Amino acid sequence: MNMVAEGVKTAKAVYELMQRHKVHAPICNVVYEILYEGKPPMEAVKELTAMELSGELRALVDHNPLQQ
Repeated sequence: MNMVAEGVKTAKAVYELMQRHKVHAPICNVVYEILYEGKPPMEAVKELTAMELSGELRALVDHNPLQQ
């Protein structure tokens, strides 16, 4: 491909901001790792899906009206 896909440069900028401000954003982190460090996408998906839910996500799952 002779062009850069939309969002590639933004992924790097987001990653750098995450590092600078010590923000925990696992999805952004693995996107960066896939694009810039060669992490296999399936490995990234397994890593994300194996993570324990916390904070807002845990509250959403615990109070999901569709599961009641």
